[in-house]
Amino acid sequence: MKKLLPLVLVACLAATQETYTLFGFSFGRAAETKKSHHQEPAAGKANVKHRVKHKTPTPPAVVPEISQWGFADNVANYMKAHAEESRGEYNQAKQTIRSIIDSGGSVYAHEMLLRILQEANDHNAIIELMPEIGETFESDPDIQLIFALALARAGKQKESDNLLIKLSQQFGLNPDIVFHAVQVFLRRKEPADALAVLERILNDSTKQINQHLFRFLKAQVHIFTHDYQKALAELDTSLEKNPYFERAILLRALILEQQGKVSDAKKGYEAYLELTGNADEQVRQHLHELNQRQNMHRPTHRSPHPPHKGIRIMYTTAPNHFQKAAVLFKNKQYALAQSNINKHLQSYPNDVGAKLLKLQTYVAAHKGDTAIKTVVEWINQEPNTEIWHQTLHLLSYSGIPRHKVIEAFESIHTKYPHNVLAIMYLANLYLRANNAAKASSYLHTAYKACTDDSIKAKILFQIGVMAYENSAYHELATLVKQAEALQTEFAPLQNLMSYYYATHGGNLKKAQTILQKVLQHNPDNAHYLDTKGVILYKQRKYKEAQSLLQKVSTRAPHDATILIHLAKSHHKLGAGQEALSAIRKAQSVAQSTYEKTTTHKLINTWAHAKRG
Repeated sequence: MKKLLPLVLVACLAATQETYTLFGFSFGRAAETKKSHHQEPAAGKANVKHRVKHKTPTPPAVVPEISQWGFADNVANYMKAHAEESRGEYNQAKQTIRSIIDSGGSVYAHEMLLRILQEANDHNAIIELMPEIGETFESDPDIQLIFALALARAGKQKESDNLLIKLSQQFGLNPDIVFHAVQVFLRRKEPADALAVLERILNDSTKQINQHLFRFLKAQVHIFTHDYQKALAELDTSLEKNPYFERAILLRALILEQQGKVSDAKKGYEAYLELTGNADEQVRQHLHELNQRQNMHRPTHRSPHPPHKGIRIMYTTAPNHFQKAAVLFKNKQYALAQSNINKHLQSYPNDVGAKLLKLQTYVAAHKGDTAIKTVVEWINQEPNTEIWHQTLHLLSYSGIPRHKVIEAFESIHTKYPHNVLAIMYLANLYLRANNAAKASSYLHTAYKACTDDSIKAKILFQIGVMAYENSAYHELATLVKQAEALQTEFAPLQNLMSYYYATHGGNLKKAQTILQKVLQHNPDNAHYLDTKGVILYKQRKYKEAQSLLQKVSTRAPHDATILIHLAKSHHKLGAGQEALSAIRKAQSVAQSTYEKTTTHKLINTWAHAKRG
């Protein structure tokens, strides 16, 4: 059994790294670069137009306007370098940009060179440029940040830290700089300075930032000073801004566990695993050990308030068989553990903890079919009890083939056709299996069977996203009418409705009215602002659309849909090169069929028109 480590470790950063751990769980910038590929659950978490990316801010690529080069002959070389860079041919791109610089081209060619060097991880070359162009770009926070990061990655941590502190004083409202400066202050054990820079940017109403990320950083600082209540308050605020921020959910669970609130902590770990596709082995193992620890130290009284309707967790004064089973399980003696659990369940057949341990022994012993069969039996005994449906669903993350879990849920659905729980989990499983037709069928079935408008709204949103992906606009029209009849509000669904009215519903006024209401409560959401940009575009306010989408794309640089809309705005304004640059970037990050098809089509059309 692992001993709990002091929570202050959350804020302890290694001297040359920006990643730190607690219970082996990684936090920080390096941890954030690992992209999550989980599929959101069918009835709640949003994807496509509502998906929220949690990637830590990175310095934006600096691409100067063609007119800045000063010499027409350099335009061809600039285009050549851009093409070489996009193909990952960094050495050739560096030589090409160097030829522009050597021929007397504008100093702004150095910006392109810096970006290429950064992508090529040539940190020493960046440092060598600092004396040459440092003063020229002393008022450019993005260039200065590139210098600071290069120093750190080249092992010159002290120089990097000093520069970042200086930049935090000069550019205190720059999110990227503030993010890195906070890490420096924590490394130096100067939490008051870290809080000061965070307070400044959080209290500035003119700056649009990812509030959830900076509230999370503030929570880390409070943990450093052992003020866990303030840390929890900041994490709660972070999750209000972004309910799907995995790191905040995990850190909150860790604090709750440290405070002895194990049940709440377990819910947090489970939510984290659900959001991340159960991909974090360390968290899974820790949750497993936490369950074991709870089972071995259960109180010697009956719980007066059962945690699940229809279920009683039984406690005994001498749970010998259960304790033996837990120890045997830990020692990987699964057959003996199973025997003791069965003896315990003969006396206490409704003990949920024992039942869960029984399933764990089956899974650990690679008896997945037996585990599924056992849970299905429990569901048949209590068909309206959520915990066993949830447990069956979680088995699909434990190494048991997903199709076997699907078959089990389908057998339950056949026996209990109005069981909404089984229907919803089937929709989710088919979404994860990329079977859109089956997922859509079960979502429609769930919508008909459900009586809760708040859940129906989430179901409609997921159906709508799939309809858009399949260009099923007639189905969308019906869906929007159904959504308008619901007595509830769900921002992702309202955003989808607004987007529909702007693009295919032929009612810009209605689109604008719906979106204004959404933005009142979610003014910083990049995907809702993207919809605003689309409305401006449809109103032929191309300059306003371009300006807004340019800002939004810097906050969500890997969202292909936003980049497509930006590219179209550039194109309408006659900025052909900017349009091609944006659409090519969109193609490089495209995920959905719509994004891939659209970027390919626009690149061919615009490139052909340019050649013509």
